[in-house]
Amino acid sequence: MRPANVLTLISLVLALALVGCEREHVNAYGTDPGEEEPPKEEQPAEDPGDPYEDPQEGGDNEQTLAALVVAERLTGSWRGQLDVEYFDQEQRKHTDSFVCELEMAQYRHSTLNGTGWETDYDGAGKKVLREPFTWYVDTLAEHPIHLKFKYREMVIAPYELDGSHFAGTMKNVDGLETDQFSLSRVK
Repeated sequence: MRPANVLTLISLVLALALVGCEREHVNAYGTDPGEEEPPKEEQPAEDPGDPYEDPQEGGDNEQTLAALVVAERLTGSWRGQLDVEYFDQEQRKHTDSFVCELEMAQYRHSTLNGTGWETDYDGAGKKVLREPFTWYVDTLAEHPIHLKFKYREMVIAPYELDGSHFAGTMKNVDGLETDQFSLSRVK
């Protein structure tokens, strides 16, 4: 091989090696680390975010206005009977009854969601559960109420709700628990 060809070949190998080294320094955005990150995409306006955590404003359509009425009626303290039916890990069925207290508050007056606490007492009046949750009222036709606890998610539907009485069926989304409840407004 002639010396000029050897020098050309060495120059070409060095150039490729340097380009390869540069590529290793490209950041996750596919740009040079010295460049600014590309702007983050904004969420579309119609994306309401997490219905449990982000305040969901009521709108002006019929379904949303009806869901807002449900959310406003839920706000307050409720107390009454809770009958629980659940399956354990071995798929054995169990039933239990409790006195249940629900405390529910909207994030703001015009929102379809909020936070709450469930407190259950056994037949002797001993507190057996006190657990926080977030909730939202779905704008679907029947306005199911969704409750999200730390380790479970429940959906209340069907139900009856007026200013003084709240009764219905609450099911765990995993299908392992179904509760029947009948509560009266405390405040």
